[in-house]
Amino acid sequence: MGMAVALSVAWDAGGLDGSSVSPSVDADDHAPDRADLANGVFPADLHGLRRRLPDEWAVFLKHHFNGDVRRIRAYFDCDEKTARDWLHGKHGVNGAPLLMLVRESEAARAFFLGVTA
Repeated sequence: MGMAVALSVAWDAGGLDGSSVSPSVDADDHAPDRADLANGVFPADLHGLRRRLPDEWAVFLKHHFNGDVRRIRAYFDCDEKTARDWLHGKHGVNGAPLLMLVRESEAARAFFLGVTA
């Protein structure tokens, strides 16, 4: 299963008190519980996330794009080298391509965020 990432906003954590809420991933790949969020505790293993992302991204592309470089290039408007590097787990995605995919794809939300509709 994909990385479970908690992307919450202040009102989802118990009220609009002006505190900032950050995305987080705990060591067990489970989102922090509501008590942690309400108290401002955000266990995060960003280094672990960065280490896992290339492999997770490659698995997602192989499963949902059948490892087809042409389809990946067309969907993400990237060059062939980038598509191949993603498929081989050389590096993960960042920024706009991942955000676009998570916004548009229920499968991506489930895989990367652990969120199902």
